[in-house]
Amino acid sequence: MLATPIWTGRILTHRQLGLFLIALVLVVPVIVDLMNGFLKMELRVDVSVGIIYRTGILIISTPFFFTSGQNRFKLYVLMILLLWGISAIVWTFSSEDHIFSMLQWEVREISRIIMPFIMVVLLWELAVKFDIGIEDMIRHISWFGFIAGGAIIFSFVTGFGMMTYYDGQEWDGGFGMKSYFIAQNDISIAVLISLVMSLYRVFTKMTLGNIIMVMTTLAGLILLTTRTALAGSLLITFVFVLSAIFFKKKDIPMRRFSRLMLIGVGVGLLVWGITVLIDIITQYSFLVTKFESLIAHSPRELMVQAAKNRIADRAWLLNIFGESNYYFLQHINFEVIKTYPKAFAGVGKHVERDFYDFVGAYGIILGMLLLLLPVLFWVKMVFSFLQKRTFLNFTFLVAITLFLGHSVFAGHALNSPTVASVVALVYLYIYQYRFFTDSHRQTSQDPSV
Repeated sequence: MLATPIWTGRILTHRQLGLFLIALVLVVPVIVDLMNGFLKMELRVDVSVGIIYRTGILIISTPFFFTSGQNRFKLYVLMILLLWGISAIVWTFSSEDHIFSMLQWEVREISRIIMPFIMVVLLWELAVKFDIGIEDMIRHISWFGFIAGGAIIFSFVTGFGMMTYYDGQEWDGGFGMKSYFIAQNDISIAVLISLVMSLYRVFTKMTLGNIIMVMTTLAGLILLTTRTALAGSLLITFVFVLSAIFFKKKDIPMRRFSRLMLIGVGVGLLVWGITVLIDIITQYSFLVTKFESLIAHSPRELMVQAAKNRIADRAWLLNIFGESNYYFLQHINFEVIKTYPKAFAGVGKHVERDFYDFVGAYGIILGMLLLLLPVLFWVKMVFSFLQKRTFLNFTFLVAITLFLGHSVFAGHALNSPTVASVVALVYLYIYQYRFFTDSHRQTSQDPSV
């Protein structure tokens, strides 16, 4: 069955059209983020193409969302929007100033939070309509990491782009390159999840192309040099190399000798990576400070403490309905500025612990509701893996665990538009687990695609 021609003049098959549309959701956003950073950094264009593109996705996805048969998903999102609307009314009447700025901020924030849920429904509709398997979408997410890693490597070699710990005025003394990605922590977790998918592909089909994609993604993470990227990439690689011992040949189609070689090479690369990591950290004083902050007081730890104090001390009504991101973050940012006057510039810095960000801004009811579904997905994936210990289930269990871990310890997960594309696929697999674990739904029916 042939689809109608698209603007390139080429005739796409029905299936190829579906893969193209899914790429617009899973792959193109990373290119848009690069363009967004390039326009702001090089051309000083103060227009966010990322917001424009993702708003377009939300607008296009909305009809699919409301006409879809995914009633539980619709009910969850509608409950979020209803409670958010009630909370917004409370915030408006309890605010003394900057009401318009507050509401504008909150619309943006809630849109970021519900975006991956809307994407789940859109991806589901496309998967069913165009007969797209989970392996196809895993390949798309692998391209996400490959493009990001390639851009970071290019920037590291040529000097184009932004340094990871450079604010445009004064270099912190750090090592790292984030290319034209503005949100380094967000791209770190997104590319880490992409690395998980790329490792799955190279273990199940070890081709030169898959190996190049893994190595490019891994190199990009190391050069990015955030704590998440450095520690996470080494840990994930070690976990996957170690997994080769435990899974059967039907999951990882390798002979025993090949597995032993893979484990040996993996362990060697891990030792080498740790050596390089230690050299980098000790050479650049800023990274020593960053890693010491994991166990010592830092501006971020003070943010957490300020958030705890604010939640404990504020009125009961604010603990039920929250006080909006605008006022909650304003309060705790100003508290931290008293100790670290150069650390923050006022409103805008999150706590970087999603629990405190959500409960602080949205209160107990809405905040806990927002945190509930990802936790339930993780629980479901744990039980799914225990019932059926396949390498595919293991891969998605690692992905959702990584995502939730970053949410708990570093934030930038549940409300990140950069992460939305990759986590939407993780959500989709877990939500429609039975559909995608059906044998004819796992792999591409057309190996040439």
